[in-house]
Amino acid sequence: MKLRVSNVHHETAVHDLFRMQEIEPETYEKLVRRIAGIDMAGKMGKADYFVTELPFMFLTWREYRDYLLEHLIEKPEWKKAFNHWFTRFDTTLGDKMEESIYKGQINAILCNDFEGVKLGNLWRAPTTHHAREERKGAKGTWI
Repeated sequence: MKLRVSNVHHETAVHDLFRMQEIEPETYEKLVRRIAGIDMAGKMGKADYFVTELPFMFLTWREYRDYLLEHLIEKPEWKKAFNHWFTRFDTTLGDKMEESIYKGQINAILCNDFEGVKLGNLWRAPTTHHAREERKGAKGTWI
């Protein structure tokens, strides 16, 4: 079994939080006391932690993303950062934006990834031919 206990709140390690509370309960409790909000993953469980289906009240993934940004992010500087990144995606990809990109953006909002780690990984790892072609023309970093 693969278990990572350092930097467990990083997007590539968050899956281990679901097991850590069973395997290392003392370590998990220390982590919960040290990092505010880290217990959300344990309480939600793996099935509910990642966005997989569009909620019925939204017509598009973009509408859902924009709603979450407007209603969940309270700090103006964080909202400004998210808006900057989303505008970059929207402008560069236009009508080639895909469901997987919107889901990644939504997960970034839900994780309060105002520093853009998830978004940076999403930008650097295009999921389709169209996205790769569009990004070939984008010079430098996207932030």
